[in-house]
Amino acid sequence: MRRVRWLLLLGVAVAGWGCKSTEEVIRPASLSITSGDEQAAPAGAVLAPFVVTLLGSDGRPYDGADVTWAVVGGSGTVAPSVSTTDADGLASAVLTLGTSYGVVTVQASTRGVTPRVFSATSIDPCDYATSHTLGSTSAGALSTLDCQLNDGSYIDFYTVAIGAQGIRIDQAAGFDTFLFLFGATGAIVGVDDDGGDGSNSLIRAILPAGTYDIGANSYASGVTGAYTITSSTISSSATGCLEYWVTRGLQASSQSLSTTDCPASGSYGDVFSIYLAAGQALTVRQSSTAIDAYLGLVNANNVVVASDDDSGGGTDALFTYTPSSAGIYYIVATSFVTGQTGAYTLTIQ
Repeated sequence: MRRVRWLLLLGVAVAGWGCKSTEEVIRPASLSITSGDEQAAPAGAVLAPFVVTLLGSDGRPYDGADVTWAVVGGSGTVAPSVSTTDADGLASAVLTLGTSYGVVTVQASTRGVTPRVFSATSIDPCDYATSHTLGSTSAGALSTLDCQLNDGSYIDFYTVAIGAQGIRIDQAAGFDTFLFLFGATGAIVGVDDDGGDGSNSLIRAILPAGTYDIGANSYASGVTGAYTITSSTISSSATGCLEYWVTRGLQASSQSLSTTDCPASGSYGDVFSIYLAAGQALTVRQSSTAIDAYLGLVNANNVVVASDDDSGGGTDALFTYTPSSAGIYYIVATSFVTGQTGAYTLTIQ
């Protein structure tokens, strides 16, 4: 009987073991970078969030886990220092770059899994430009973290790609704005203070295709505040007696003299502003079958420093001039015969 009893007890025990739960405990298993890695921005900027994804040992998103964030290299602050994964296994933090330039690394870690490291680059604001799309508006703000010019004013840069065409750029703000346009090499293409409404700035330019930088600035030193930059395409032919900026590389730009153009010694003329560096030769050609072309170059003191009637062959005008000092000059395209109107092309090399 005792033997039977032990066998019965053994059977109950075995049956009990067979009913015991074998459910596996799910633990954090892998952490991966989802977005935000390898950003670059000027010093002091707040970057887009760094985001990680945590998966459990079952291969599914793991929620409710704490992810610790820490700057492990370079200058910057990250917040929050701890974030919790959501139902999709996601956790995030935001890095504010410090005032030093170079690479900044941020580590995201959670217990039991391999940490992940994000990398960002803090750039000198004088070497940084935000992308701007022609035909759009960019909103920005001058701050004490921006690039500072020698006069104490702050400036932001925007890169814009254009085809061979006419463009208009406006800067509007609650302060007295000042606007720059630079070529790919950093040379000044155009400047303006109050060409827009009130104390706003405006640049019209007829340019060869290329990449240009817009400089959003203030007229006075030390000014900070919000502004907008708006760009649009305009006719590549000068109209009325308006200021148009041009630069080297303009090839056979189609223009026309009309009775609404600027008066020029009894004739009509188009006036094109150009910034010239000292010692760099400028060659300008005005070609036409409709008018007897005549060109002049005037410096900022309203002195004619170069002019020509027929050196381009036939009745075309052509001159080459090398300035001894840098500054703004004005190309005047007009006619030798009083009152003539008609089409011509302008080439600047």
